Amino acid sequence: MKRFGIGSKKTGLLIACMQATALLTSLQFQACKLDDPLPVADTATSVVVRDSLMLKLNTSTLIQGINNILEPSRICSTADGLLYITSSNRGRVYRVDQDGKVTIVLENRKQPMGIKSASNGDIFVTLEGEDKVIKLSNNKVTELASNLQLRGPRDLAIDNNGILYIADTKSRRIIRLDQKGNASILAGKTGVFGIRDGVGQDAHFSYPTNIRLSSDGFLWVIDGNGVDKEGQTLRRITLKGAVNTYMFQKHKGSQLQDLAVSRVDKYLQPATTSGIILLYQDRTISHYATNGVETNLFDNTQPGFVDGNPEHAKFAQLTGLTFRDNTLYIVDAGNNALRKISMR
Repeated sequence: MKRFGIGSKKTGLLIACMQATALLTSLQFQACKLDDPLPVADTATSVVVRDSLMLKLNTSTLIQGINNILEPSRICSTADGLLYITSSNRGRVYRVDQDGKVTIVLENRKQPMGIKSASNGDIFVTLEGEDKVIKLSNNKVTELASNLQLRGPRDLAIDNNGILYIADTKSRRIIRLDQKGNASILAGKTGVFGIRDGVGQDAHFSYPTNIRLSSDGFLWVIDGNGVDKEGQTLRRITLKGAVNTYMFQKHKGSQLQDLAVSRVDKYLQPATTSGIILLYQDRTISHYATNGVETNLFDNTQPGFVDGNPEHAKFAQLTGLTFRDNTLYIVDAGNNALRKISMR
């Protein structure tokens, strides 16, 4: 019995030590971890019940037809009300003025994909098939110099100082490029495939295809699942390169196609916090709030070409969107159309 008692004390001490070690490890981990992410899809709620106000969202068609915009890919808007649209398959960039007039401003290039407007009206385009970024300004095309070689860049974002943030897709990284051509890796390790949160090159990407810069200074990136699929995760990056994974999308067999970030609620009305509008391959359009709740705005997954409210509207192939003046402008490649969604 005495031996048993002594053994019990030793066992108790051992358990206590193990618990203390575990607690210390937990505290150390918590002290070193990055900012807490938004709730991921496992804890988020997808809200599909629409109220009467949401039913006032209306889809209309601004431009349609192969003689206007052919196989549109992505879209951006400018401060003076112009819209620019890429067509990766056709090697073109279109400009749409406020009267709906369409002009081809770039053609015969290889896979123009991502497109953004600077505050001064300059337009920047990623050429996925040429491993380049170009600038359209005053009817001139300039290829941007860089000390880093890009590989299949699919998108870019730009801040008010003219600094570009490039989704260098095939190199699995995010590049920061200043106006002097100085490039550096903001996040991701060159050529390393995966999905891992971290800072700088400690973070891993698989398919960074879309990128947006929010007004509160965060970059939002659509990435893959780290295994075999594109468009599966939503990741947030600080301008110091800290990466957090915020959402794993739940649409089985589908993928995220594009996103827009603005201080807007699920009714596309002004809000105090950022909301993210998401386009899915299955033709769903949703609003992802900063509390982790995703609300489907339009979720008719049957292909078609019908305008109207969320219960009636149909799309064919949604590929890009931009948000301006409480209005979503969306390119529908399957219908060769530019469409908009706003509150009636």
